[in-house]
Amino acid sequence: MSGPTERMDGRLAGLEQQPPSERTIRRVMASGAAGLFMETYDFGIYGLVAAYLTVEFFAAADPTTSLLITWAVFAIPFLIRPLGGLVLGAVGDRLGRKKVMLFSIVAIAAATALIGAVPSFATIGIAAPLAVLVCRLLQGFVYGGETANAITFVGEWTPLRNRASRLAWVQAGGTGGNLFGSILAFVLSFILGPVLMQAWGWRVLFLFALPLAALGFYIRIKIDETPAFRALQESGDLARTPIRDTVNDPATRSAVMKCILLGALQAAGYYVIYIQLPAYLIKEIGFSGSDGLLVTLLGLGAMFVLTPIWGRVADRTGRRRLGVASAAVLAVVLVPCFALIRGGLGAAIAGILVLTLVYSVHNALTLGAIFEVLQTRTRSTAFSIAWGLCVAVFGGAAPFICTGLIALTGYTESPALFVVLACVLSAIGYAWYRDPVGLDSAATAQAVER
Repeated sequence: MSGPTERMDGRLAGLEQQPPSERTIRRVMASGAAGLFMETYDFGIYGLVAAYLTVEFFAAADPTTSLLITWAVFAIPFLIRPLGGLVLGAVGDRLGRKKVMLFSIVAIAAATALIGAVPSFATIGIAAPLAVLVCRLLQGFVYGGETANAITFVGEWTPLRNRASRLAWVQAGGTGGNLFGSILAFVLSFILGPVLMQAWGWRVLFLFALPLAALGFYIRIKIDETPAFRALQESGDLARTPIRDTVNDPATRSAVMKCILLGALQAAGYYVIYIQLPAYLIKEIGFSGSDGLLVTLLGLGAMFVLTPIWGRVADRTGRRRLGVASAAVLAVVLVPCFALIRGGLGAAIAGILVLTLVYSVHNALTLGAIFEVLQTRTRSTAFSIAWGLCVAVFGGAAPFICTGLIALTGYTESPALFVVLACVLSAIGYAWYRDPVGLDSAATAQAVER
């Protein structure tokens, strides 16, 4: 007589043998991409308009101190992400991934729009930065479970043979959120100019989260729960205490550590190269606001195109070697590219395009690799914990740390060194990682079919 685990494994094997229709997969991908779009848009616009927020909410006598306070408020919500991951990850493992995804997209939009409605420091005093901080903490809590549940949802719907490319498209949706935010910020900055942008233009970016969330909610509510989670429900093998099960299981603890290493480069690279960069170009290099946004915009556009391409490559060649090689190459080119960025607008564009060519590999691979390291029963919880810790350390704190390093040392390429450290850690993570069993045969079969 077969046990619950055997029945579940049979159900998951059936997913590989009888994959969902292409139409279903496209809808699933859109539902996952919608959340990542919202996450990167909402968090990204804070960094894109950091110079305006500094004046509006965090004014101080010393401009560097003001900017450090702005980046501290940017970083603090990442500290609460692991807590949000514990709560929402456990909900995802007990009640389903879809429920968390519907809640998170509404809560994220509400917190983001509220930032756009907070009066300035000049109007309500200290209440203004405190209100922004509360909104950021709510964002951080919700984000703690959003990414893990969205990637888990899509990954559990997608057969192994094209999982990397499908998840890369979802991750491209995340890039699209920051790209859209960059385009909107650039257009507003160009049309309104610095005076009106400072007065009210930046608020439009935050308030625009509401219609975006309405669209994302509509997409998500139409998709069923994943086959893997339904299999757990039918077998009666759902984790009743997913947090305790994650913490107490040695294999899962080891997997979480591996996931943190895998994600170090994606987190550090993204938040240093694409979030901090506009403020870095404006303050350290002397670029205008529109030129700083233009450089970031072109980098994000390139990443949006390259991410699905690298995902397709990963399905054919495997994740491990590609992850190690790209981390090593990026570690070598980071400092020269940051030096190139200081050479004017044309040089800055060339520098960020070179960085993006290599960094896009990790944008395509990382979240899918983390998904594949973890077991279904506690995947949402373990994913949320690992990614929350990774982003807190290497992502949210990165702009604050890099700004402080520049102020302390006077070395303007300090942000590059921070990302080099992340490259080393991720190379170790991918060296530790093993491609899923059956990936070679699946990739071979796919190549034959084509």
